[in-house]
Amino acid sequence: MLLSARTHAAAGHHEQAEITLRQLVQKDQSNLDAFATLGRFYLTAGRLDDAREQFEQIARTDTNAGASTMVGMILSAQNRREDAQRAFERALGTNPRAGVAANNLACLYQEQDV
Repeated sequence: MLLSARTHAAAGHHEQAEITLRQLVQKDQSNLDAFATLGRFYLTAGRLDDAREQFEQIARTDTNAGASTMVGMILSAQNRREDAQRAFERALGTNPRAGVAANNLACLYQEQDV
């Protein structure tokens, strides 16, 4: 499915690429490549609010912390640091070994001390 979505995106079939990626992240929430690809798709399209809404929906049932991490990253990109901090903390509450969430949260904490 990931290869199919990437092929659709490369061919300019953005709607089909988005549909395929959304199906993939809902089907396999442990597929971090799918999360990253969907996030990059939305970022490239300048659709951060859409991306955040999509990942927030996934995060409600995410047992892997990937969606909450993506929400935090999007909120960080939108300069919503307090909301991003809560998202990363939620990700770590789901999975204390979520390295990306831990790293990004540490950066936010460090920025507060500066």
